[in-house]
Amino acid sequence: MKLQDLIIKLEIAISKLGINPGQAKQAEGQYNISKDQKVQLYMDAFEENGHLFFQVLSPFTNLPETDQPAFLMKLLKENHGLVDASFAVIDNTVFIKNTTEEKGQLTEEHILENLQRIAYYTELFTEKWQTALH
Repeated sequence: MKLQDLIIKLEIAISKLGINPGQAKQAEGQYNISKDQKVQLYMDAFEENGHLFFQVLSPFTNLPETDQPAFLMKLLKENHGLVDASFAVIDNTVFIKNTTEEKGQLTEEHILENLQRIAYYTELFTEKWQTALH
């Protein structure tokens, strides 16, 4: 499979959500969509070291200004319950993400399932953690 084939699959998955991929496109292989302006999904199809990858990230909260070790420990404790997802911190933002290497298994349906899973986790943890942090 070539990168362009993976991008086509990603665009088909985005279309199945009822979203025009052209409107979501940020750059070649990069797309951003939102659900009710609450859940943002950042998607990338890219090639690195001769391997193809699909990645979806969704920000759900910021690192707290105080007691970061306890917060990060809470992330680690929650992480075990995630399926095909994990937490990541970029700058001061906490994301839920999934990165999948294309090895012949990345169908439009698989990509769509990943988008839906990450959106679900983002909604779940946004609600759970905003309540706990306030």
